[in-house]
Amino acid sequence: MLCGSSNGPIVAYEAGYYGRACSCGTVYIDPEPPPEAVDPREDHHIEAYYVLPAHLRLKWVAQWKPAGRLLEVGCGPGHFLAAAMAHGYEVAAVEPNARCAEEVFRRLRVQVEQAFIEECSQPKASYDVVFHVDLLSHFPDPIRALKAMASLLRPGGVLCFEVGIFAGLSP
Repeated sequence: MLCGSSNGPIVAYEAGYYGRACSCGTVYIDPEPPPEAVDPREDHHIEAYYVLPAHLRLKWVAQWKPAGRLLEVGCGPGHFLAAAMAHGYEVAAVEPNARCAEEVFRRLRVQVEQAFIEECSQPKASYDVVFHVDLLSHFPDPIRALKAMASLLRPGGVLCFEVGIFAGLSP
């Protein structure tokens, strides 16, 4: 909670947690989960969340940088990477989930570094596009993560990302 108010109206419920709307506009989780409750290396989205819009996401990215080297942060099962490869991008990924990293390498033969973006060993200033979807709220320090991503961009490169909207609420 940011402003100190509590017990706002419930706007979402999942797995024993309520999403409550604060009077300041923030939606917060109640009760607050302990840090060990969420493993950032695990993905709890349904497969369709990645499969169906992969080409739409790529079309959006391509309007900013239509070709070049592309790094996906948190590639999950690799659907966006597959779309980017089909479009002609040279792709790589950073993915903390070992199962996803291995699956993407096996299925697409894409180099996937199993790491968090803040600790990855990707060479600085080596990508034309760095892309991630729905991760910003999962980083312990979003500013540090964004700075790490930005450091991987070549001059003129673009950092493209999509931020999820909690419980379908309007931005």
